[in-house]
Amino acid sequence: MKSDRNGHSGADADDLSAWQRYTRDVRRLGGGARTQAQPLQSVAPAPQPPQLPPRPTAPAVPTVVAEQKAPGVAPGLDRRTLANLRRGRIPPQATIDLHGMTQAAAHRVLSPFVVRAQAEGKRCVLVITGKGYGTEGAIGVLKTAVPRWLNEPPLAGRILGFCHAPPALGGEGALLILLRRIRPRTDEI
Repeated sequence: MKSDRNGHSGADADDLSAWQRYTRDVRRLGGGARTQAQPLQSVAPAPQPPQLPPRPTAPAVPTVVAEQKAPGVAPGLDRRTLANLRRGRIPPQATIDLHGMTQAAAHRVLSPFVVRAQAEGKRCVLVITGKGYGTEGAIGVLKTAVPRWLNEPPLAGRILGFCHAPPALGGEGALLILLRRIRPRTDEI
């Protein structure tokens, strides 16, 4: 591009001349010539949308974020117990087969199964989800949904940890769940 005598390129020169034309009548406040201000034209204000009454606010409840459990990750559970669970050395005392169920049906039966097993004093349960390999290697719905359900109330507080079962019990298509023990209340003794 061509430069003008001040070293500006053509585009810069065009911008500079436009700026100079725009600002040629501008004077510094407090000095120089003053121009008469033009009266403003009145403009009707834009209509305002109707104001809704404020919503009542509930008192803030502190949110407690529990550590999320994932297959093979159990915060607060010692490594030896988790290793025994992974290897199948803690045998399941109850089993539920969700394989082939719809997501809604599986969700309906999983929670009562875990609650009942814990109430009966069972320590370890086996949940069969199926491997769920669908078209084009898609991961099964239950295989991904069940771990999420185990981290939600009412199940999260009942579970110490879970992991994929050893191959003899279903491998990647099943979960071994270690339940918390229910302690007897001391005021009942």
